[in-house]
Amino acid sequence: MSDDKKLPVTYTVAEVSKILHRTPQTIRRLIKENKLPAVRVGGGYLITEETLQKLLSGEIKAED
Repeated sequence: MSDDKKLPVTYTVAEVSKILHRTPQTIRRLIKENKLPAVRVGGGYLITEETLQKLLSGEIKAED
């Protein structure tokens, strides 16, 4: 009963803030302003690796 589908790699707000050298508050604000796509899970947010790569490559513009 093995389904070979894998879950996407995700990052927390804290992890993304360290990668982007921004505060967690800035990352949350970008998410709330719909400038950074994220999924709300429990009390926090998760950002997919695909979204982070698009952000780093400039494909997603999330100016502070």
